[in-house]
Amino acid sequence: MWQPHIFESVKCDSDGAAVGLNGLAACGGIFRNMNAYHLGSFAVNIDNGNALEPELIGAILAVEIAYQNNWAKLWLETDSKLVVAAFKSNPSVVPWQLRQRWKNCLHLISSMDFCVTHL
Repeated sequence: MWQPHIFESVKCDSDGAAVGLNGLAACGGIFRNMNAYHLGSFAVNIDNGNALEPELIGAILAVEIAYQNNWAKLWLETDSKLVVAAFKSNPSVVPWQLRQRWKNCLHLISSMDFCVTHL
C-alpha cells in the first residue's frame, strides 16, 4: 500500500520479478509526488534474469528517469533488501553484467537528494 510522504520529493516504488533461476523477468515502478499525484510509470521486460537482476534494473531505471525529468529529490522504495544494501554499503551484490550501469546510476544520485528504503 502506497504511503504518502511528508517532504517535498518524488517517490518511486519499484519492483522486479523473475520466473525461476534464469527465466523471464520484468521490472516496473510508479512515480508520485507528495500529494499522491501520478507523475509517471515504467514497465520493462528483461529477457532472462535471476531474482536480483530485475530488482536492480528497476532501481536503476527509477534513478535514470528521475534524473531525466529533473526530479532532484528522489525517494526510492523497494521490497529488495539487497537493492537497499547495494545503495547504502554493499555494491558487491551487483552482478558484473550491471556494474557499469550501476556506477553510472551512483554518479547520477551524487547530484540528487536521494534516499532508498525497504518497504
